[in-house]
Amino acid sequence: MREFKDSEGRPWRLALTCASAARIRDMVAVPDAEGKPRPFDLVDAKTLGESVAMLRVSPILVGEVLYAALIQDVNAKGLDRESFLAGMSGDSLDAGLSALEAEIVSFSPGRLRGVVSSMLAQMDVLEAQETAKVIRQIEGMTAGVGTASTNSPASSASIPASGHSANSPAP
Repeated sequence: MREFKDSEGRPWRLALTCASAARIRDMVAVPDAEGKPRPFDLVDAKTLGESVAMLRVSPILVGEVLYAALIQDVNAKGLDRESFLAGMSGDSLDAGLSALEAEIVSFSPGRLRGVVSSMLAQMDVLEAQETAKVIRQIEGMTAGVGTASTNSPASSASIPASGHSANSPAP
């Protein structure tokens, strides 16, 4: 069981079980290859990498999955879906996703636990590499911003008039 707090400071205790995984599958849908909704299965070993990748790029999906997993606690606290999701932003999304990923590892049967843990670690490495690449690209784009230009455009006097030149065939 993992704990995290939402952006309102409310504590949540997340435990991924067969019951909560089934609730997630029943309550959360994602688009398939044709754009049609399909159940989001968070614990299917065949699609786990794709599922985690989707969570890592979609904060709304993280909120929806956490809501489905925690719905009993949400109801016990007198909250509705909208109120729960309103408390999910920024650092609370990161904390919720970290708790969810840790629970996925714990939930996995022993024979798969090492593979799942290694997959998540490799995803972390790839994300860090992509982040560094994007930062380098941004730094490259902004490197010349605010500096004086050394190459001035040609003055309009040096641009030939439009129309036929001595080198172009006559009409």
